[in-house]
Amino acid sequence: MPTLGQLQEQLKEKIRKWGPDAHCGVLVVSEEARLRAIQNEPDETGKRRTRISLETYSPESYSNWNQALEYLVERCSFNPVLLVDLLLLLIQEARRPLEAVVDPSDGYIKPGGKDGIDLALQGLWKVNGDYEERLREAKAQYRARKRK
Repeated sequence: MPTLGQLQEQLKEKIRKWGPDAHCGVLVVSEEARLRAIQNEPDETGKRRTRISLETYSPESYSNWNQALEYLVERCSFNPVLLVDLLLLLIQEARRPLEAVVDPSDGYIKPGGKDGIDLALQGLWKVNGDYEERLREAKAQYRARKRK
């Protein structure tokens, strides 16, 4: 995903090639889209979004996610509100600091820098290898499937 600076360079090239009156698709800034999703303000008809989605680019990741989600849906008695709250609680618990450090300035114990998510990510990288490379491969395969 290009940065705005990279996109600006691409835009200059497209304008040079096609002219300033050429048509293009919608410009989406990821940070802005994520902020709008978090705020979830009502649209002009008063509706707010309720569907959760994520493009994984990987058929294996998609299947693994849905398998895990199916297990959790059953455990939550098929209640999606309970399921989301459970997932949020699990994430919140994983974000708790694992280490505490004594602040030399005041002598108080403060949370350290690592939490459960750091530990899990470290373990995943160790066991499953380079996730950046896996994402590049999955995106290449995704683009190839879309071209067919």
